[in-house]
Amino acid sequence: MSDRQTRSIPDLWTLVIIILVAFLIIWFTFKPVEESIAEVVESQLALWLVVLITLLFAIITRMFGYASTRQGLVNVLLTAGFTSWVAAEIIWFVAYVILDTSPYPLLDGVWTIGYVLIVTALALNARLIRVKLTQAQTLVWLILSLLLSVAVAVLIVLPLLEDFTVDVLVNLIYPIGDVLTIVVALSILIRFRSGEVARAWIILLVGFLLTAVGDILYIYAEIQDLYTVAYNVMDLFLLLGYAAFLYSALLFIRTYES
Repeated sequence: MSDRQTRSIPDLWTLVIIILVAFLIIWFTFKPVEESIAEVVESQLALWLVVLITLLFAIITRMFGYASTRQGLVNVLLTAGFTSWVAAEIIWFVAYVILDTSPYPLLDGVWTIGYVLIVTALALNARLIRVKLTQAQTLVWLILSLLLSVAVAVLIVLPLLEDFTVDVLVNLIYPIGDVLTIVVALSILIRFRSGEVARAWIILLVGFLLTAVGDILYIYAEIQDLYTVAYNVMDLFLLLGYAAFLYSALLFIRTYES
């Protein structure tokens, strides 16, 4: 394949991702259909995006010989985490959209498994990066992490603890998992330099930041009784995160094949 043909592949997928992002912004801004239809569309879009993401990361995992290397193990954990999220999206769609019933506590367990796998993958990848944080970078990371932790504690954790039950204890897993994901992702982002692999990782980490923010907003909306069946800003963050995952996977495959 010529260099020109090789360059056209990422350009094509970049255009596809731009169209997807534009569609999502237009969809959530102008709300083109009634909520009952939008709920199905958004749920199906989330499901099939994460299915495609999982398949692409499975390909990347195979390229690294599965868990035969440390980077391969990172990809195995990421793929397993995304697989768990596929199961979660299926549970959500079947229970919430089709059966009109609560998807919990099954959904909690499946999401938690995904969180554990993904945070473990990110933490392992952070250890593989040989670039160390400077004092200034460490200070920035600590300040951002502290501000995030305080915001989540004030807006989510403390309101949940006002009426403490076993369900509340389970719900605390989500903000804790989100904070851990963002903190670890930030520690990696700050250390990355230029290059194709760095670019793919940066986009992947931005995806995790977007999904974590969306999840935090969802929990806050549930506490404040603001969540509706469609056109929620937290779902926009989630889907934009999935778009970032998809683009990063395509960049990883292009980089490792070249």
